[in-house]
Amino acid sequence: MSLTVEALRAWLDNGNVVAFCYALEEGEIPKPHRHTPDAYRVLYGGELLDDLSRHPNRRITAGGYTSTAAGRFQALWGTWKDFCEAIGESPETLPFTQEWQDLFGIWCLHRRHALGSIAAGKIEEAVAKCALEWASLPGSPYGQPTITMNQFLGAYTGAGGTIDNTELLTPTPAPAEPVAPAMTEVTPSTGRVPQPESPKESPMPIPAIILGLIQAAASVLPVIAQIKGDKSQSSATQNVAVAGKILDVVATTVGAVNQQQAVEIVQQDPAARQKADEAIRAQFFDLLKYAQEQETIAWERTEKSVGDARSFAEKMLWRLAELATTDQTTRGLIVGAAIAMLGQVVSYFFGSSSSSRQSGEALRNIAQGKQP
Repeated sequence: MSLTVEALRAWLDNGNVVAFCYALEEGEIPKPHRHTPDAYRVLYGGELLDDLSRHPNRRITAGGYTSTAAGRFQALWGTWKDFCEAIGESPETLPFTQEWQDLFGIWCLHRRHALGSIAAGKIEEAVAKCALEWASLPGSPYGQPTITMNQFLGAYTGAGGTIDNTELLTPTPAPAEPVAPAMTEVTPSTGRVPQPESPKESPMPIPAIILGLIQAAASVLPVIAQIKGDKSQSSATQNVAVAGKILDVVATTVGAVNQQQAVEIVQQDPAARQKADEAIRAQFFDLLKYAQEQETIAWERTEKSVGDARSFAEKMLWRLAELATTDQTTRGLIVGAAIAMLGQVVSYFFGSSSSSRQSGEALRNIAQGKQP
């Protein structure tokens, strides 16, 4: 679903949308430049850009993160390129002026399916939808500092935005599809449309996000499936660690600023996908070493569990010997419990052994360049 440039401009006539963009600056733009013309010139880290003829595409490291974010919406270079492609323009020639930055912001709200929610005054719903676009929004998973919902709503209503009363009673409304605006051309608002800040490079996200990203990457990079190994709950921590390592390799190879953007790039760009595949295979031995280290940790935990279970079973059997004179029913219960415990130990041990053999074989296949 796409919007024309005229349709994007039309959204700038919506008071709620303009107010939402205004509120985005609360977390994306440093206070000295917030809600001023300089917001369109802010680079990640706070430096001001002199030339707005093109997106600067400068990788800047600050505060422990590296990002190409620039402008009022803190547009990442990769997201700006996607925007240009969507409207039929080239990122190498499209100006980075206030007008185009405003339209970029509207496009980001559109791609997050938030425009309909904003127009309807369902602002908490819209914020939740945009939390993957701007790392400073409440609920963003990227591990960076965020503003509170009260801060966002205060800025939003202060800029004239309205809130649907039903949302106050139901904080998490059902998702709504964006409502297409009238195709009337509207002069771009001179008010700032917050630059949808594509997430800057962040530390490893929470495990659920890591595993979700690696599954998405594996859908276009089959070689990853050979590395992930055992999918059992007992190896969840190991899987997260190895998945994070693989995603880091992909992100570095394709020039992404974080793991989420890396997955998006390899999903959309066949050339980047090929490079990522080659990089994973080229770093096989490093990945193998890391996977083996994680496997050693998992085995140490397994051995401890086996030892604890065996010790418990032995105590039960000794207890049975001490109660040799007791009735047959009691002895039967103790023996049954001991056998069941030993059965679980054996099953766990051989299950882990089988998974390790499969993982080892898969890694050897990678070294040989075999496809899954």
